[in-house]
Amino acid sequence: MSIAFEQVSFSYTPLTKRQKKAGEVQRYALRNVSFTLNDGEFLAIAGHTGSGKSTLVQHLNGLANPTEGRVLERQRSGRPQKRELRSRRHRRGIPVPRTPAVCRNGL
Repeated sequence: MSIAFEQVSFSYTPLTKRQKKAGEVQRYALRNVSFTLNDGEFLAIAGHTGSGKSTLVQHLNGLANPTEGRVLERQRSGRPQKRELRSRRHRRGIPVPRTPAVCRNGL
């Protein structure tokens, strides 16, 4: 099974029609994120405060839905399936530490 992000963008506060008409610019927590995570692969996420790490993990766990794009879970046959949130959360326990970890030998 693999997880595929296809042009995923996410905004906590989408613009209203009035704001769009006034020419305000949309602010995104994630912008055009695309990758595939296959069985047996590991993903490390590092970045500064406010860079979207927790938002990305929320999408992996199905706790947030993309504003644009899509997140797919692919079975071994390669066919995309819409994710089943409860089963995904049950199969994957993705911890999100809130305290910084220091790597002595770098990343």
